[in-house]
Amino acid sequence: MENGAESTPQNQSETGAQGPEDSVSEATTEEDLEEIELKSYITNDLHIVPEIVSGIHSADREVRLAATVKVRRVMRELKELARQPLINSRLIEPVVGMLSFDDLELCAEAAWILINFTVDSLSPSTMNVVVAAGAIPKLIALLPCQSTDVMENAVWALANIARQSQHVRDVVVQSGGVKPVLDILDTPEKYELKVVNIAVRALGSYLSSKWDQKLGYEVTRHMIPVLVRYIKSTANENHESLVDVLRSLDRISANKTAVEAIITTGITPRLVELCATGNDNLRPRAIYCLGQFTSHGEPSIEAPIQAGFLTALKSCINSEHDYTRLSACWATWNIAKVSSTHAQALFDDDLVAPIFKIISNQDEGTRTRQNAVWLLLKLTEKAKEHNELFVKLVQANCMEAFAAGLLTSDYSTLSNLIEGLENVTYTQWSGREDALERFKVAGGVARLVTLRDQPRTRGTLVGRRALGLIRYHFQEFSKRPRV
Repeated sequence: MENGAESTPQNQSETGAQGPEDSVSEATTEEDLEEIELKSYITNDLHIVPEIVSGIHSADREVRLAATVKVRRVMRELKELARQPLINSRLIEPVVGMLSFDDLELCAEAAWILINFTVDSLSPSTMNVVVAAGAIPKLIALLPCQSTDVMENAVWALANIARQSQHVRDVVVQSGGVKPVLDILDTPEKYELKVVNIAVRALGSYLSSKWDQKLGYEVTRHMIPVLVRYIKSTANENHESLVDVLRSLDRISANKTAVEAIITTGITPRLVELCATGNDNLRPRAIYCLGQFTSHGEPSIEAPIQAGFLTALKSCINSEHDYTRLSACWATWNIAKVSSTHAQALFDDDLVAPIFKIISNQDEGTRTRQNAVWLLLKLTEKAKEHNELFVKLVQANCMEAFAAGLLTSDYSTLSNLIEGLENVTYTQWSGREDALERFKVAGGVARLVTLRDQPRTRGTLVGRRALGLIRYHFQEFSKRPRV
C-alpha cells in the first residue's frame, strides 16, 4: 500500500479482489511483458534497435540518458543475449565514453552496463572490446568520486574485469587499479558500507587463486598494512567484508617474504583470537591465514605458536562446523611438517587424538579426512627418525584410525593410509607387535584383505601394497579364498 497505509480486510466477492493464483498469474504476466519489451530492443540480426543507438549518440542529454537506461535494463536482464548486439552495434565505446565526472547520473548508468557486460566469463575477443575501448583507465579515473553510485559501480566493474583473465588482471594492476581500492579500505569510515564491501571484493579479484601467476610482493607489500589495519579496527566479527579481507591476506601469505612482513605488523594474536570466533565463515579464514604462516617453516611458525594457535586449533578440530574442522586439520598438518619438535608439540597439546577420531568417522567429509590422513602420514614419517613418536601415535589410537580409515572409497586417502601403515609396521621399534595386534583387533587385517581382493583395488598399487602387508605381518590371511 502507498504511504504505508494498511488495508482493511474485505469480502472478495464485494471488491472483486484477486486470489493468490490470480496474483501469481498477473505477476508472471508483468515479468513476461518486460522481457518482451526488452527483447524488442534487439533486432533479428543481433543489433540494438536504431532508435536506441541513435539515442546513445544524441547530443540531447535527456534522450541520451533514456537510451542508456534502456541499454542498462537490457544488459541487466538479458546479459548473454544482449552482449553480442551491443558489440555489433558498436555501443561499448560510447558507453565507456560516458565514464566521466561531466554527468554523474549518466556515468553511473554506463558503469552499471559494464558491470553486467563483464559479470560472466568472457571470451578473450569479447573482453578485448572492453579493454580496447579504454574502460580500465576510465573506471580507475573515477575513483574517488562524490557520487556513491559512481564509486560502487566503478569498483564493481573493475572487480568483474579483473576476474576475466590473468592478463586482464595484470592490465588493471599496471594501470593503477590497486591504489584507489586500497584508499577506500584504508579509510572505510569515509564511504558507505556497500562501497567498502565492493572494494574488498575487487581486491579479492586481483588476488584470485585461479591464476597461475600470483601478484608479486612488489604489489602485495602495499596491501599488507591496509588489510592489517582493517582487520585490527573491525571489532564486529560478523562484518560481511571481514571474511573476504582475511581471504585476501591468506592469498598474499602464500609468499614467504609477505608472511614475514605480515608477522612484523603484530596481527598474529588478533588472527588467533578470530580462530575462536563464533562466526563459522570467519573462523576457517583465520585458520588458513595462520596455516600459511606455519607452512613456510621456521621462523614464521613461531609467531602463531607463541600467540596460542595450538590451543585455538584444538577447539577448531572439535568444532561442529565442517569447514572449520577441514581447515584445522590442514593447519595441523603444516605444523607437523616443520620438525619433529613441532610434531611433538601437537601431542603435548592433545591435538593428535581428536584428528584420529576424524579419520575414524565414516560420516566425516572426504576432504577433511584427507587432511587428517596427511597429518597421520607426516607423523609416521617423523616417527621413523624419532621412534618415541611411534609410542605416542599408538597411544593416540593411530592403529584404530588406520583400520577405520581403510573403509574409505577415496583412493588417494587409501594410498596415504597404506603408506603410513607401512611406516609404522615395517620400522623396527619396541612397540610394533602391540601396534599390529591393535590393528588386527580393530578389523584392519580384514580390510587389507578386501583391498587386496575387491575389483576396484585389486592389481592397483594400493591392492599390491595391501597384499605386501598381509604377507609380511599376517601370513594366516595371505591365501585367497577359493571360488
